[in-house]
Amino acid sequence: MVNKMDEIEIALLGFIYDEPKHGYDLHKEISDLSGIGIVWRVKMGKLYAMLHKLENNQWVKSTVTQEGNRPQRTQYQITALGRTVFNEWLYNPVRKGRDFRIVFLLKMYFVLKDGEENAQRLIAVQQDACRKWLEEFQQGVAIQESTAQTPDFNQIVINFRITQIKGYLEWLDWCKKHIKKEKGTIQGISPDENVSSNK
Repeated sequence: MVNKMDEIEIALLGFIYDEPKHGYDLHKEISDLSGIGIVWRVKMGKLYAMLHKLENNQWVKSTVTQEGNRPQRTQYQITALGRTVFNEWLYNPVRKGRDFRIVFLLKMYFVLKDGEENAQRLIAVQQDACRKWLEEFQQGVAIQESTAQTPDFNQIVINFRITQIKGYLEWLDWCKKHIKKEKGTIQGISPDENVSSNK
């Protein structure tokens, strides 16, 4: 039976997509502040729990290895099913605004390795998703303003989200132009370099 996985857990597959890794090496790569470590942080214990869930879903398989007299280590390798799951996740837009700041940047981290065309493709589908969010919230504001006599908390929250989505769209447009200018490389795309998660 497949366990329900969140998007950050699925993203973990990307770090073992090209080659198997031991848990310690995997944690070291994720924590690297010159890479994804500037936007995502994960504790070692949580990392192993995530890997265990991935293995239960048969998206990852583990092998115990030993070199000489050194302690045994567990190596994690992505399966064919895991590759299918990861590829489907990678090129689909983030579905919820609250996940955008970490999940979309995880997607960008991996997709940039596939070149400009694929990065532009991801940006385009995310822009479409953001425009739909914006339309839905704007309709909500129009309905509330037509029925409410005075501004209420819901209107304040909805307008906050509208402003946020407009910011996402502006930043995505910048990314599109920057990637094209840099011919597939991008530096400092994070809208908030201090974003982190203890997932």
